[in-house]
Amino acid sequence: MKAKDLLEVLGALAVVGGLLLVAYQINQNTVLTRAQLNSDAAGRFQDMYASLQSENFALVWAKSLKEPTQLSLAEMKELDGHYQRLVDQLLMDRFFFELGIFKVEPREFIADWVPAYFSSRFAKSWWKVNRELYDDSEFVEMMDQEIAKVNTSGDLQYYEALQRELSTEIEP
Repeated sequence: MKAKDLLEVLGALAVVGGLLLVAYQINQNTVLTRAQLNSDAAGRFQDMYASLQSENFALVWAKSLKEPTQLSLAEMKELDGHYQRLVDQLLMDRFFFELGIFKVEPREFIADWVPAYFSSRFAKSWWKVNRELYDDSEFVEMMDQEIAKVNTSGDLQYYEALQRELSTEIEP
């Protein structure tokens, strides 16, 4: 083999090696990006949970369960922002699924989150009024189907059952 041929083979191997290195780096970057987006999504839900635990919002939310028709405009505005953030988060998770970043099917996470957030008369009414603002008809249909399954007083029943349990004597 001549020196020229040997140099061509070495050059080709260097090109292949370089391409393999670039592919490895792209894969590593994809893994890191996916991890960061998952972390960001978890952070957004933690922020939402934190807002639920503030004294003022907890009172507004409790009022929305027991006396939704007695909510003031300011209280409705506060709840409106909460539900908008939640739906936006669900839409973002769906987008990340379509990009291949999230692995959970949108229908699954919608089915998981809707009972936790839309089992009150106010929440169902909020969705009914706001659903046409979302132009993703498939998403709206998934939300409609899951919200239709939810008991309107599910949250209230849960907390009333918890109160009943707390009022009973605990056996040693």
